[in-house]
Amino acid sequence: ALSAVAGQLGVNKSELLLGEDGADSDDESAKRGSTSAAVRAALTETRVIAETKQFLADEGVNVDQLEQGVRDPASVPRSKTCILIKNLPAQADGVQLRQMFATFGELGNFVMPPSKTMALVAFFSAKEAKKAFRGLAYKRYKQVPLYLEWAPEDVVSVRDSNKPPAEQ
Repeated sequence: ALSAVAGQLGVNKSELLLGEDGADSDDESAKRGSTSAAVRAALTETRVIAETKQFLADEGVNVDQLEQGVRDPASVPRSKTCILIKNLPAQADGVQLRQMFATFGELGNFVMPPSKTMALVAFFSAKEAKKAFRGLAYKRYKQVPLYLEWAPEDVVSVRDSNKPPAEQ
C-alpha cells in the first residue's frame, strides 16, 4: 500500500513516512517522528483501501461479495471463470498482466485498480481460465510469484470484448 501511494505521489516510501524534512535528531523529536510514521502508514493504507474499493465498484465489481470471499472463503461459492490476482508488486503493469492471461484464452474482463495491489481477470471459458490458473499460479512476475485464487462467484461480470479494459 505504501509503495502504491508513494508511486502515485512521485515520492519514495521514506519521504511519505518521515515527511518532507526527514527524521529529527533529538530523542523527543524522533519519538514524535516514529509515531507520525505509524499514523501516516495507517492513513495511507486506509486511503488505498478506500480508493481501491471505489475503483472496483465503479468498474462493476461486487465489492461486498469480494470482501465476503476474503473474510470467510468457505461461505462463498467460487467462480470457474474469474481469477483473483493478489499481492502484486508496485511496479505491476496492467497491460502486461492482461496479455499474460490472454495467451490462455479470450478475456471477458480485466480490472486492476490504480493501487496495483490486486487484479481480477474473467475468462469467457472455464476451460481457458483453468489453463491460465495452472499456467500462471506462482509464476515469477517482477521478482515475485503470482498468487492466484478463484474469485467469488459473480464478483465481476464479463463485458463486450470490443469495449476497452479499465486503464491500469
